[in-house]
Parts: sequence; C-alpha cells; structure tokens
Amino acid sequence: MKRIFGESRYANVTATMALVLALGGTSYAAIKLPANSVTTKTVKDRSLLSKDFKRGQIPAGKRGAAGPAGPQGVAGPAGAAGAAAGAYKASQAGPAITPGAAQTVDSLVLPGGGNWVVTVKVIANNTGTLDPANIGCSLQIDGVVKDTLGAAGTDFGLGGSALTLTGAGTGNTAALVCTTSATAGNYEAISFTGVRVATIG
Repeated sequence: MKRIFGESRYANVTATMALVLALGGTSYAAIKLPANSVTTKTVKDRSLLSKDFKRGQIPAGKRGAAGPAGPQGVAGPAGAAGAAAGAYKASQAGPAITPGAAQTVDSLVLPGGGNWVVTVKVIANNTGTLDPANIGCSLQIDGVVKDTLGAAGTDFGLGGSALTLTGAGTGNTAALVCTTSATAGNYEAISFTGVRVATIG
C-alpha cells in the first residue's frame, strides 16, 4: 500500500476513493436505470409535486363549493328603441276645400309600419253658394281605402258635426281623402289616432 500511494496521507487516499465511487455510482444510475423501475413502493409519501406528472395523469378531485358572487359588471349600452305602440296627430286648422277634386286633407305617419287600427275625425265647413253641398271622404292606409262615408257621401253645411272614419290595415301612412261639391269652405278639428295591433282579423 505504501508503494502504491507513496507519501500520500491516508485521508487524501480515502477522499479520492470516495469520489471515484460516487461518480461511478451516479453514472451507472443515469445509464443503467431501467424504464418504469420506480414504483409506488420506492417513492416516499408526499415527495412528488404536481410538476412531476403529465396533464391528465392525476384524476380531478371532488368539486369544491361555489365561490362568492363577483361584483356587478358595468351596465351595457342601451338597446335600440322598439317600434311605437301608437300614434296620434291633431290639427285645429285644416286646409281650404278644393272644389270637385279628390283632396288629401291630412295624413298620419305610422311608425315602423305593421298592423294598425286608425280613427280619423274632421269637421268640414261649407261656406260656398251651394248649400247644402255633398261631401265624400275615405280613410286610406298606404293608398288602400279602409273606410268611407258611404257611396253617396253625406250632406254638410257650415259648422256641422265631426265626420268619423275607422279602419284597419298594414302600412306606414294613414290619410284622409275627401271630395266635395262645395264651391268654398275649409276643414278643421282634424285628428288621427293610430293603435298598433298584432294581427288584423
């Protein structure tokens, strides 16, 4: 032994031999360790971390209780305005009478179209030389006649009572159209009332 190690001290020899054995053992473990050789029995309890497992290897645990509700979010932007459910128009003073011709006395826009029930009222004043004169009026929705004063119309003078027409139809505009034999006069106290409905029977 003295000839092999010469003048080296015993402590140095011992340390060198330990280093050689340690390196040799590490290399052997790294190269020779068979696949799947680490089993449940060789793993210390609670020594493995979540990073030691692939995603999906560990089954999900029991679902916990629901957490507290979060704070209320910011209010969203206002939605678009819905279609109007009704429409109304009133005019105290109307146009002068156009003798012997169909005349649109007044009209009402029906917002959004759809199905409407419309009532129109008007007072016709006859100030001409022909007294009494005859007048015929119709309520039209988008140009389609929905109600009339009758085929023969009606007689009227000055300061008569209101004429009333009611009809239902689908469209965007309601109009009052009148024809009279009066040579002069005017219309007044005109009012339209429109109500949107789901269906028309």
